[in-house]
Order: sequence, then C-alpha cells, then structure tokens
Amino acid sequence: MKENYLKILREIQLNLEWLHIINENKIIKAYTDHFDIEKNDNLETPQVIAMKTDQQIYILYADSLSQDLYNKLHTIDKENFISNPQKISEVLKNNTEIIEYGHYITYILPKNIKVESKDTRIFLGSNYDEVRKFDGSFYGKFPIIYAIMKNEEIAACCVSSRENDKAWEWWVFTLPEYRQQWFGIKAVQLRASELHKKGKIAFYTHKKSNTASQKLAEKLQSIKIFETITYE
Repeated sequence: MKENYLKILREIQLNLEWLHIINENKIIKAYTDHFDIEKNDNLETPQVIAMKTDQQIYILYADSLSQDLYNKLHTIDKENFISNPQKISEVLKNNTEIIEYGHYITYILPKNIKVESKDTRIFLGSNYDEVRKFDGSFYGKFPIIYAIMKNEEIAACCVSSRENDKAWEWWVFTLPEYRQQWFGIKAVQLRASELHKKGKIAFYTHKKSNTASQKLAEKLQSIKIFETITYE
C-alpha cells in the first residue's frame, strides 16, 4: 500500500476520534458533528501517538506539550515509541503524574466484501424490543443496527462506534450461543457492503493482545494498515 494513501488513511482515522493534525506533527482535539459512541469518554488529547506502517513510523505530539518536553521526545529514535513504550512513559512522567499507554492494531476492510446471509435485518434506530432483548445497553444508543437474525431474534449485529462522511469504525457483537458460527462475520459483511456503496472506508481496531479480534479480522480478509501506541 502506497505511503501517500496511508497518510490519508491516518488523517481520516484520527478525525473519527476528533483529532486533527496541525504543523505536520502536532495534534489537537476539535469536535465536529459526527457520531461517536465514546465521545464523552475520550475528552483529553493524547500526549503522544505513534503510528507504524510497513514503511515508516509517524510520531504525533499534543499541541499542548511544553516545548522542553517536545524537544526531549523529538530526540528519541522513533522505533522506541513502538518497541519501548516504558522508556517514553518515563520521559512523559515528568509532565504528569499518571501515564497510560495502549497498543493497538488497525485494519481496513476490503471493498469487494459480499453478504453471505439472507437472514438479515436493518434496524433504523435502536429503540426496538429485539435490540433490548439482545443487549439492554444498546437500547436507544445507536442510530442504525445491522443484524443477523435467528429464530426471530438478533443472533449478531454490527454497529458503527464512530462514523462521519468519509469513514466508519465498527464493532460486532454475537450472543454466546451463536458464537463460532460466522454470525458476527455475516453482520459485518452486511454493514460493510452498505457503507462501501457510499464510498466510506471501514476501519477496525483492536488491542494488540486481543487474539480473538485478530482472528476475526483475518477471517474478514482485513488489510492491516497501522500499529499504534497511544500515550495518555
């Protein structure tokens, strides 16, 4: 995948999380009018984000970092931001009492994805008894739910955790009794096929340690684009 296209994907995904690049390697958080189920949980701008592609490592710094701290970080070899997060955390601890970092893998779905199920239903909104029965915490939260049905109930569903006019990031959920039967994959296929028609990019991100999510991405023939560490 060409590096110029990866740079575009990087900015699009960051925008989904309300983050915007300024001055080439600085980030700010600026809210726009798009759906994000975690909007109220992610109010702070990460101090540093390291994003690794097959070819390069990009380091983005919060615009609010002091110049002194920025200068210290900027002299560290980029590979350390991915391979040695403890070292970066130690430097950042001079700026704040608590440093947490998360290690993630991000993919995009292929554009030629096909729906392999006829037992589908699209819920326009989430104020339905079927949604409440599937998971009460979903009720009234999502603007649209793409579901695979079994015995007149939702077996699995795919929703957008974030979505704007260019892209979306998906979550998938399956009832325990229907797991390992491809219901979750079919739900993602349904949602992706609809949004690809609109030209939207489908992102999927999971913690690097989550092997189950990694296997799901592989079954969907997802394309790995970033390895990311976020320092907050």
